[in-house]
Amino acid sequence: MKGRFILLIFFASFVTFGQEVRTIQPSIMVIPYTKQGEDIRTKIENDFNIRTAISTVTEGFKARAYDTKDFETLLRALLRDEAVMSENQTDFRDRIFQNAGTDIIVELDTEYFQSGSGNSFKIILRGNDVHSGTSYSSINCESGKYYTTDIAKLADKAVTNCINPFLDMMNEKFGEIVENGKSVKIIFEFSQDSSWSMSRTVPSKNDKLKYVIEDWLNESAFKNYVVISTVTDTQLMVEEFRYPLRDPKTNQNNTPRTVERKIETFLESINIPFKSDNNRSTIYVTIK
Repeated sequence: MKGRFILLIFFASFVTFGQEVRTIQPSIMVIPYTKQGEDIRTKIENDFNIRTAISTVTEGFKARAYDTKDFETLLRALLRDEAVMSENQTDFRDRIFQNAGTDIIVELDTEYFQSGSGNSFKIILRGNDVHSGTSYSSINCESGKYYTTDIAKLADKAVTNCINPFLDMMNEKFGEIVENGKSVKIIFEFSQDSSWSMSRTVPSKNDKLKYVIEDWLNESAFKNYVVISTVTDTQLMVEEFRYPLRDPKTNQNNTPRTVERKIETFLESINIPFKSDNNRSTIYVTIK
């Protein structure tokens, strides 16, 4: 039996710059992985083994004092919205991620092996940032062989064997994110009928638009870390813009949407007409 699951993890643990304030275990949601064309709604309803595995993995985190969120509760809440019934699988998965309130996606691959010397359960954990795709940790583990067909018991053995080193790697990487910030890509471009270009002077700044944007990016990036890869008369592309994990004033998690709002405030302050959008790890700014 092969199966895949995804753990959605929200790190409530945080550190202000240079000083640890408090540590809270991450809250976790476990959802089934679906390949292209599979419907997560019917998969969770029709496959008893998947529901069993989700429950087992969730209990494994609960046993280590982690706060867990129930995927089936979220699924039922989403399905009460009639609009989601017409969405394709990709759109529906995106909606789940948006409503789960999490920052980390951990893909969990599983495979069930049967043999005359006993049965075993294999697990591969891969943790990635939901917005940037940055890898947090990856680990392989196995339950060992047992004369049982109880998937829950084998899954529990596998989880027990790998969860602690996995979380050690995850927490180490998380500490690096706290120290160095998260990353988002930004693309500035122009609509077809725009009268603006990167070489046009911004009256309030008495400087070309590209330099005004570059200066703002350097001043606004976390620890002034920004990588600008392309600057032409019609486009300015930022490969990497760092921003802090948390807002030091509110202690709320920052996301690409946080950066998008700051860009909007900046462009409004220099009277540049625009529209903006973001797709997880990329912010698109179109100057009108």
